[in-house]
Amino acid sequence: MLIYTAPASAVLAELFPTKVRATGISLTYSLGVAIFGGFTPAIITALVNWTGRPIAVAFYLVGAALISLLTVLTLRDRTGEVLS
Repeated sequence: MLIYTAPASAVLAELFPTKVRATGISLTYSLGVAIFGGFTPAIITALVNWTGRPIAVAFYLVGAALISLLTVLTLRDRTGEVLS
């Protein structure tokens, strides 16, 4: 988990201008936790009931990892840029 959360703070900070950075980070984080954290138990329960196999949880995790990977691949490298 540390491998993900450590750079996530820096990436989120670079996504928003200084004037709205705190609001942008808080809304992004809160909505992500509410949507994925809040609905995950229901989604996993539905997947296990639908497939009849507990391994279905792994498919959910793989899907979430793929979404994260695609998102990271679309980020622009801001190395050396002055953040306003």
